[in-house]
Amino acid sequence: MKNIPHILLLAYALITLFCACDKLPTHPTKTPLFDPHTMTSTAIVNSLYVDTIHLNSEGTQQYHLYLCDTTKKWVLSDSIFSWTPSIADTGLQRISIACVWPDSQSDTISWTIQVKGYWPESCPSYTHKYDARTGQAADLPDGYFIYAPYAQSGLCLSPIRVFAPKMIPNTLEDRPGNISISDDGGWICYVDRSRNRICLITIYGCNKTIVPVVGTDSGFPMIAGFYRNGPYGPEIYYLSTFWALRSVQVDLSTGVPRFSNDRVLAQLGPLYLFNNDDFMQLSVAKDQIFGEILPIVNDAWVYRTGYITIPDQGRGIAGDTDVYRWNTPIDYNAFGCGHTQTFDGLYCLSNPGEIGNPSCVPHNHNGFYITNFRHTGDPPIDFRTEQTDKYAISINWCPLEYQNYSMAEVDFWGWYFGNSDEYVIGRQLGSLGQNGIWMVHWQENIWYRLSPAVDNILTLQPAVYFYNSSMPKIDSTLFCQHDSSQVAPPYNPNDDWFNPRYCIKSPNGGEVLIQGHSLEIKLFAAHSGSAILSLSLNGGKNYAPLLPHPIDPLIDTLILYTIPDSLLVLNEMRSTISNQCLLQIMDYGNSKYFDRSDSVFSIVARQ
Repeated sequence: MKNIPHILLLAYALITLFCACDKLPTHPTKTPLFDPHTMTSTAIVNSLYVDTIHLNSEGTQQYHLYLCDTTKKWVLSDSIFSWTPSIADTGLQRISIACVWPDSQSDTISWTIQVKGYWPESCPSYTHKYDARTGQAADLPDGYFIYAPYAQSGLCLSPIRVFAPKMIPNTLEDRPGNISISDDGGWICYVDRSRNRICLITIYGCNKTIVPVVGTDSGFPMIAGFYRNGPYGPEIYYLSTFWALRSVQVDLSTGVPRFSNDRVLAQLGPLYLFNNDDFMQLSVAKDQIFGEILPIVNDAWVYRTGYITIPDQGRGIAGDTDVYRWNTPIDYNAFGCGHTQTFDGLYCLSNPGEIGNPSCVPHNHNGFYITNFRHTGDPPIDFRTEQTDKYAISINWCPLEYQNYSMAEVDFWGWYFGNSDEYVIGRQLGSLGQNGIWMVHWQENIWYRLSPAVDNILTLQPAVYFYNSSMPKIDSTLFCQHDSSQVAPPYNPNDDWFNPRYCIKSPNGGEVLIQGHSLEIKLFAAHSGSAILSLSLNGGKNYAPLLPHPIDPLIDTLILYTIPDSLLVLNEMRSTISNQCLLQIMDYGNSKYFDRSDSVFSIVARQ
């Protein structure tokens, strides 16, 4: 590359200083600048990535390349690009480089690198991916399970081995969520999502009682459940504010619930808070709180799984100092949902979110992972890698036929450990249309479908109980004959307190966009949420993420995005040229909260 006059070098330096690739006067060349398929599409954390940019420039025309983002530790020497990504760069990273000619013509070239985390070359021995298999529900231990139809009222009960659901009396006036079952298997606790109240009722629909709560903020409680194996006998925990987790003692021995002491289990702040989204789930067992414990960084929430130890073997009040400290930057968003613990608190299960080696860990709700509880004072580990790839107990992928679907198509979560450490129950949701309830024997990774795929049942998190000497089989003659419930009003997304009501303002259909040009993405949300922005090049058959991190559309209302020449779709680079493009924004925790472009738009080649 020949030398460039000093005046141009000064101009380049000023432009670089302002990182203004999107602001450059763009006069794209008639022929493509370069072929992104020639670029290496993967990099490894802490390893040097080197690649050469081959431009299709004509003749000996002079040009100059410079980096669009000077905040990264990227290095550009003539046409040689190099970079040593850190652990924080794990995921998809888009490289943008400006090409400027002396006659002031300019253009932007870009490609995507998938940065793989710092993990072993092979998956851990406890990874169950290709050995995932299905079994018959008739082979499971006998018992029953409870579920709430999605966006409908009432609770249903069915035997495990044969799907024969029966509506539980006195629940039709509620929209239940956060279902849990008492230690003896005789009582159900749930949150009526339509009224923010906690209900207790027998499995036969008798003696329905509203649980008294203290000091709840507006929109609370939405998370509640039976405190398992606690120090004071039966208790019901509930989230009363973003900062406070409380519990109330209850005596269930007489057939009619009797409540006594209400106490604080955890009072967080100012460093942490709880996530009140019931889809994320929270679990309390022994002296252990497991769920999304959110660090507060610069007045913003950071979404990640966390552990809190309640002092004095569960008798004290936990605070910020009792939150387990990760050896991970405090602002690292990793998400994670479907949190549940076994009765004895030995195992903790959740969806992994964005942590771990994506070849070994199911990132898109195509499975879960299990660890032991991490107590205050335990040695800190790296949440992004070691949590799953070194110190987990099990990584469980869904059956093979579902592993390559997107989260919008197939979404497994809503996990719940019953009174057995061996089995966990959850649900499948997604546009594939085979939705329903599953049981998993996680040690052997055998998946049992409890409801037929053809029934396509949409449900929230279920709960399960296995029969034992203290809990005989369900007796259908004991169901309460009198149901005084009034049918709850139909589900209205506008009344759903958690529905962010995402809306894509633009591009919303009919636009013609050009590779290499800047695209203004305009979004709206009624309230804060964590969402994934993705693009389909084939009319919605599948989507590829546009950004390496989730966004909050309440804040991120305008996103400037340079249209790349290619995107990573289903593990291969594909050209973005298409007349069947759709933009999608989808909630990370609940795939039912989403919006898409009203109609397709086009991306065309450089003119």
